[in-house]
Amino acid sequence: MLFRSNGMSNKYRRTFRSPSLNRRIPVARNKQSRFYFTQRQHLRLKIYLSIILIFLLSGLIIYFLFFSNYSEIKDIKISKITDYQLISEQELTDMVNSLIIQKRGLIFSQKHILVFNTDDLKEIMTNDSRISVFDIKKDWPSTLIIKIAESKPVASLI
Repeated sequence: MLFRSNGMSNKYRRTFRSPSLNRRIPVARNKQSRFYFTQRQHLRLKIYLSIILIFLLSGLIIYFLFFSNYSEIKDIKISKITDYQLISEQELTDMVNSLIIQKRGLIFSQKHILVFNTDDLKEIMTNDSRISVFDIKKDWPSTLIIKIAESKPVASLI
């Protein structure tokens, strides 16, 4: 049994040269490997497209929540539990508006309801002697609700 350079013996070479084998013989291994590689390429493409889609959707959500006008503070609702007419609603809205304009967050401005820091407003209200009890709530998408109980005056000057 002699072997040629391609590693095939004469016996097998003769069977491949027979006229009955002149037709094309499908080889399952090649088709399987082509199918496997095309499936891998399709899977990679699907993964890349899904990653791009996730980034686009997250960018749109961030833009919608923080950069659009949808979540800006538009309404400030002030309700007084006890009213001794020591502080006016206009004065309270000016206080909140000054915080919105002056303070700036790390990246976003404080005019958005999600970024607005209620701790700064709480600090200002605790330092005000005219206010005894208060409650601050954020109401989605654009309303800030402030409930105030004014402190009872000791004397009123005329």
